[in-house]
Amino acid sequence: MDIRPIKRGNFFEDIDARDAYGFNGVVTGSAVLGGLPPTVQAALLAACHPPSCGFGNGVADALFGLPTSWVRGSSGYVSGTATEYDFFAQDRWKIRPNLTLTLGLRYEYNSLITDKHNHFGSFDFNKGLLLAAGTSAATLLNFVGTTGASGLPIGQFQQVGTENLGSNSENRALQRPDHTDFGPRLGLAWMPFGNQKTVIRTGGGVYYDQMVGQLYFQKSFNPPYFQLSQGNLLDNERAVFTAVATPPSAGGLPLASGLLLQNLFVAPSLTQALFPPLDPVKVNLTDGKILEWTFDVQRQLGSWLLDVGYVGTRGLRLPFEWDPNQPQNALYASGGTCIPGTPANTPCPRAYPNFPTMYYTDPIGTSIYHSLQVKLERHYTNGLAIIGAYTWSKSIDDDSAYFGTNASPGFPQNSSNLAAEKGRSDFDYEQRFSLAYVYDLPLGNRIGKLQNSKANYLINGWEIAGIAMLQSGAPYTPTVDGNPSNNIDNHDRPNVVPGVSFYPAHKSVNQWTDPAAFSLPAPYTFGNAGRNILTGPGLADWDFSLIRNFKLGESKTLQFRAEMFNIFNRPNFALPNADWNSASFGVIGNTVQPIAGQASGGPGDPREIQFALRLAW
Repeated sequence: MDIRPIKRGNFFEDIDARDAYGFNGVVTGSAVLGGLPPTVQAALLAACHPPSCGFGNGVADALFGLPTSWVRGSSGYVSGTATEYDFFAQDRWKIRPNLTLTLGLRYEYNSLITDKHNHFGSFDFNKGLLLAAGTSAATLLNFVGTTGASGLPIGQFQQVGTENLGSNSENRALQRPDHTDFGPRLGLAWMPFGNQKTVIRTGGGVYYDQMVGQLYFQKSFNPPYFQLSQGNLLDNERAVFTAVATPPSAGGLPLASGLLLQNLFVAPSLTQALFPPLDPVKVNLTDGKILEWTFDVQRQLGSWLLDVGYVGTRGLRLPFEWDPNQPQNALYASGGTCIPGTPANTPCPRAYPNFPTMYYTDPIGTSIYHSLQVKLERHYTNGLAIIGAYTWSKSIDDDSAYFGTNASPGFPQNSSNLAAEKGRSDFDYEQRFSLAYVYDLPLGNRIGKLQNSKANYLINGWEIAGIAMLQSGAPYTPTVDGNPSNNIDNHDRPNVVPGVSFYPAHKSVNQWTDPAAFSLPAPYTFGNAGRNILTGPGLADWDFSLIRNFKLGESKTLQFRAEMFNIFNRPNFALPNADWNSASFGVIGNTVQPIAGQASGGPGDPREIQFALRLAW
């Protein structure tokens, strides 16, 4: 039995908590146009359409102190607690001298995560209202406002009722507990020839995962406890220009005085509440479930051990983020309308029009993994120890990382077609070989022993060691800019051009992927390119050590080490640029990022050589 209390106290701060301003040259651009004759103005505007083209200067606007947009976030504390209860029972049954059966059962219960101040928020999809944590009941809030000229929802939160989710802890956590985490285990070991030289092992089990950290911060970053305030010239033009035209003695905020920037977030006429993106969590959230099974044959061959095995896993109920509030624009590309009386191809409204994008955590993710694993091992014998391993595997899922990776964004292109997200896992390295060895050179000892004791001392006691790794490339997903689907989640992918290879005849860092293999989807449609259909370059790394041990009497040893990381100085490249709209699509612009905290940064670093002396006594 294992009982673990979990407590987390963290300060969090929004990226915009210290204010963010945008200057795009609106003020100076207007001044330029205003000084020109109307015919010249019209000709310039026809040749340079706003807002994609302008005549002002953002730096000059900043000197005037007049931003085009301004945002302020909020900061706060997370002070959460939970408790993990684990129970496990196991029994081993020796059926025969060469056959052993192991049975086990594990039960896990993770209590609900609550915040000390009940600062958790979520969403009630049945009622279309915001949920705020409470003790005896959760509070229901509505966002009352409008969509500004900037396209962003502005307004205020208003309480419209309460909802009792069950117990006090359920109301505080905005979630119901999961009591279903039973994990049976089974293992079988068999020596078919009655000796220990050959052993067959097989087994399986059910395992569970919990998303503690994500739940703390995801629920804490929801309104009403986390809020943004924003202003935009499109929404506040009259108030802004009235303020800058009024002298300070009359309460005005003239240009180039700094007063406008100082007062943007205290003047209600200049700044309004902005509804931030919602991160709701499913009320009936369940822990991730992993099924694992193995079959393994071990055979001793003299001083060597050969191990050949199959490992499979199946992930169920994995956390998956999608947007239930995504408008269904792509359904109306053929000319229909989703609102009677509106023109064809009119963008469709959201299911909850008063609320923006949602990043909804739903336990619907799945994964599957199969692998052949071969290991050859030699224990330290006659000065040599070696272990080599080879894995041939395939991993498929619909979301590999909760917050996405460099390979894929971790969010669906089309939240109404989640099946299209099934593809290779971001970490699907189909083949991997690793080798580790230590070898005491026999010079001056078993081989080549010299009669001259001093000369023999120089060549004796040397040792080499190393680690080598070869790995096939990682997958990644092509993307397109410009939002062709007219979907504000903006995770669009291109179309695949039939009959054209994804890769040029000779792949290089200057062109790893062929742009001609893809095309831009038609307006209001999603691209048919799958997730992680491309493969990046593989990795290879060899670290080498040369070691000399000097005996200093019976109890002291001085060790000299020369260590060379990435001895062949092989460049290992990162994933290519996956943005099809970019002129550098398919171009590799960097090497693999180094791994912090290691003696060497790993495959991303160039060759490094270091020397060391170590005295042991």
